[in-house]
Amino acid sequence: MTIYNNSVLDPPKFLRPCINISPFQKVNSVAPSEDYSSSLKKIEDYFFSIYPDMRLVMTHTGRAALKCALCDLRLRRSDEVAILTTSGNYYVSSCVTDTIESVCKWTRHISACTSAVVVIDEFGFPFKELKEVIGMGIPVIEDRAHGFFLDDRFSSDVDYVVYSFPKALPVQLGGALLIRQNSESELAFAGDEFISYIARNSAVHFDHISDIKEKRISNYCYFSKAIEHFGMSVRFSLEDGVVPGVFMFNTTEALDLDRMKLRFQANGVEASIFYKEKAFFFPVHQNLSEGERELILNLIRSCLEGNYGDF
Repeated sequence: MTIYNNSVLDPPKFLRPCINISPFQKVNSVAPSEDYSSSLKKIEDYFFSIYPDMRLVMTHTGRAALKCALCDLRLRRSDEVAILTTSGNYYVSSCVTDTIESVCKWTRHISACTSAVVVIDEFGFPFKELKEVIGMGIPVIEDRAHGFFLDDRFSSDVDYVVYSFPKALPVQLGGALLIRQNSESELAFAGDEFISYIARNSAVHFDHISDIKEKRISNYCYFSKAIEHFGMSVRFSLEDGVVPGVFMFNTTEALDLDRMKLRFQANGVEASIFYKEKAFFFPVHQNLSEGERELILNLIRSCLEGNYGDF
């Protein structure tokens, strides 16, 4: 354990902070609403402001929302789903691939065998060729798990949109599936104890969407300036209407990313490598404190100096 620029690095396991990509930190940190109907209405109003021609099916998780869409398409085991991402990178979360594999096969390109396309707004940054994909006439599922805050400037005539609440809000549960009003889908909204809990515990955060966006963008700019000072650059550039899901940067060749990932994790910070690229990412959410932001930068500084700890 050491003190580095006023941060404690490499503390004992039981004294580590918990800084995840999700902003969730404390159980019931905000009192839930008692009114299920008004809570659900608040959530609907948010999603319908982006996609007014779609209907909402609440789910327990983002994975459940994706599986609902795949099952609604009545895909068979032999069918193929193409996965496309903003960067075109090799990396795809197992949350997506495992869910698709529970229904059918997946591939990373569109072909004559493609039965549906999952387009991922990677880490909150929109997939730019979405309209071209829609024009192919293949059912399109847009995965906005990290793109929760993308506004109507980035909405298109997709068949389904998948959302994950914990990636955007300080909650443990919640997903949403938006479906075209004029579709032949037989999926219907079915409330249960989980959905009631999700709506009542999530709705209060929908009152603060503007503040959440502002804080995430502010954190992104904060880290961007620091990374530039370190002689590195951001992997994705911000544009109007985009709110980041993580902070990702292009690293120097000298950094050992596998060891840096272990160092971050051993210090209680969720982080990972953008595999097949020399890039690294970590949390940028709205609940990061000043001390947590400095801890992240001090971990990077320490690794740049060749100190990865003994992990």
